[in-house]
Amino acid sequence: MISSTQRAFARLSAADPLSPGARAGAISQEWRDELLARIATETPPSPRIERRPHQRGRLVLVAAVALALLAVPSYGVARDVIQWVRGEPAAQSVVEDFESYAPQLGYQPDAGGAVLVAVENDVRLYSTKNDKGSYCLVLTAPGRPSGDGGTCIQPKWAAEPLIAGILGSTAGDDDSSTKFIAGRSDHRDASSIRFSDPDGGTISRPIGFDGFFVASVDVPWSVCGSGDWRPMFVVLDADGNELARAAITLLFSYPSQGVCGSSAPHPPSVGSRR
Repeated sequence: MISSTQRAFARLSAADPLSPGARAGAISQEWRDELLARIATETPPSPRIERRPHQRGRLVLVAAVALALLAVPSYGVARDVIQWVRGEPAAQSVVEDFESYAPQLGYQPDAGGAVLVAVENDVRLYSTKNDKGSYCLVLTAPGRPSGDGGTCIQPKWAAEPLIAGILGSTAGDDDSSTKFIAGRSDHRDASSIRFSDPDGGTISRPIGFDGFFVASVDVPWSVCGSGDWRPMFVVLDADGNELARAAITLLFSYPSQGVCGSSAPHPPSVGSRR
């Protein structure tokens, strides 16, 4: 007679998303079987906890995710795993944010189709298609007001191989504020993006779902009096090889007035003074 533990182990084994040939050599069959066995024999939740079937479903998913993360080499995580984990549906608050986008601005986002496309700590970038054949973006971050409806990208800009721009900022202090940089590369092998901050320091972030990326950068107020901030964006593959590069203006400085202007993600040709 087959025990309940054996039946659970069989279900977990069937849920493994990787074929034996796809597993990394460092992960032994014994270790994998032990992990699945421990999950299968875990004490079920108390009957007082509601939605027990949902909890068991989550347990199977956790097992599958754990095996996938352990089986894929670390340098391949950005494209092989992030695309599987990210791309999840947006929270209701984000959907409502997209819904608040004013129709008179010329775009109608598909609010219900919004998905998570890039992450940096507590910063989240969401995207959805619109009725003009491009896409709209909403960014959520601590200290940044919500409910602005996001930004929709012009179709001619969205078709460019690489775009980047600023999606808002925090109020900041007397010295600086945090700018949220977002963009997208359409290169199929893109794994990370690299560019420099206003002080020349290197910033590197992983490419998320469908080529999107996001980065929060501390920008001194003094930048607005010292010329444009136009860093070189470099797209890299999983092995660190350069795939593409382009200089994109993030802040348009007006020194005589001591102020800066910025734009939503755009191609290199927009705002160039060179």
